[in-house]
Amino acid sequence: MSVCKDSKGQDKLLHIFVVFCIAALIGALIAHIPPHKEWVTALVAFAVALAVGIWKEFRDRRQKGNHFCVWDIVADIIGAVLGSGVAWLAAHFITRTL
Repeated sequence: MSVCKDSKGQDKLLHIFVVFCIAALIGALIAHIPPHKEWVTALVAFAVALAVGIWKEFRDRRQKGNHFCVWDIVADIIGAVLGSGVAWLAAHFITRTL
């Protein structure tokens, strides 16, 4: 397997956006499950969103004319970190209002 040289482009922004949305949505849902721990919510949101991104890259590798791109995974990590921050905030504010 060769190293992907496609480190820039709109595709990376799309990876960041989609994985961010997944982490934020999962985090908002998980935040409502007691005991509303901020770090647990953020960690679960991060793990789920990153797993989806990695799964997509492995799926891409099997498609003709496509490849596994390390830079897409880096973009997925950025999106998952940002989205898990939203998840942390969701759990934090739910905890404060109860």
